[in-house]
Formats: sequence, C-alpha cells, structure tokens
Amino acid sequence: MFFLLGIYKQLDLLSAFTEIGRMIAASEGWYDERRTVQFYFIIGVVALCAVALPIAQENSHAKFGWPSRD
Repeated sequence: MFFLLGIYKQLDLLSAFTEIGRMIAASEGWYDERRTVQFYFIIGVVALCAVALPIAQENSHAKFGWPSRD
C-alpha cells in the first residue's frame, strides 16, 4: 500500500486527474455547472463509504474470528 501511495505522490496523479476532469468538463459543455457535479460526486463517495464500512467490518470479524457485534 505504501509503495502505491509513493508512486501516486511522485507522479502527482491528483493534479493530472483534476486537469483531465477540467478538460472533459470544458469539452462536454458542463464546466459552468461543475460545482453541482462535485457536490453529487462527494455525496456518492460518502454513500459508498457508508455502505462499504459495515461490510468491511463484518468481513474482518469473520476473517479474524472475532465475535460479531450482534
């Protein structure tokens, strides 16, 4: 995991993804509404985390033999 984070940091992928997103938004004509798109993207990430966290916790309990919270 640290190796992948190191590659991510060295290549500055966040800036690259941001610039690619700007170019796509400008070419598709929705650059002016990017704040709305960003808002719904964040809502989607939060919803995904809210669903994934309980699943990951349950799987970790089963994997390591820890007692369930039930």
